[in-house]
Amino acid sequence: MSVFESILIHLILVFVFNNKQLILDILYLNIIYINIIKLIMNNFKSINFSKRLNNSLVIKQKYPQMLPITIIDSDTNLKFLVSKTMLYNELLFVIKKKIGLEESIELLINDKPIIFLNTINDIYQKYKHNDDILYMSYSKSFSENKYINFFKNLIKYYVF
Repeated sequence: MSVFESILIHLILVFVFNNKQLILDILYLNIIYINIIKLIMNNFKSINFSKRLNNSLVIKQKYPQMLPITIIDSDTNLKFLVSKTMLYNELLFVIKKKIGLEESIELLINDKPIIFLNTINDIYQKYKHNDDILYMSYSKSFSENKYINFFKNLIKYYVF
């Protein structure tokens, strides 16, 4: 979430709720979430780049129709080999099943929601890391889309 979006959300919350403690709590949780993801994303770099690159090349040679994807989570890193033809929604379903979640999630790359492309291969080609592995995280709540939709509906209800 950009600084501008955070400020906009803050102003809307002040305008609508006029509850500064609630606003501070929401912003604080969002900042904590972003910092945790950044810390985790930096930890994967503790493994030598050449080793990561070598591993991904070996995997791609062994399984040419598969793509290496790592899902970064606060608890564990999930590693997947997925088909190049797999769709975004299919990957979401597999991840939710693997981590045992019932609620909806969205996948993030560098703390930003992914632009919906046709296949995971499209996402991989656009966002893969230098070591030829696609690193993603997921968000259970406080997603930008939820904020935006929530405030759009709130503004429609109170203003119009």
